[in-house]
Amino acid sequence: MAGKTTADIIGFIGALFFVAGAFLLAYKSSLGFGCNVVGNALFSIQGAIVRLWSLIILSVALIIVNLVGIWRWQ
Repeated sequence: MAGKTTADIIGFIGALFFVAGAFLLAYKSSLGFGCNVVGNALFSIQGAIVRLWSLIILSVALIIVNLVGIWRWQ
């Protein structure tokens, strides 16, 4: 990944986790929640690096949503 910053790489890895989580949830696997939490944690770190508060707020909100999903999973 020549020319990419640390924030770019963190964001790319976060996206991979988030998409994997979406697929896992689509296949009714609760592991998708964990992948989404990891992806959003990485997006929060990326947001902190580039000082993008909207990304941090969205990522933290989605982490909370996913934690509720883990708690409520039947």
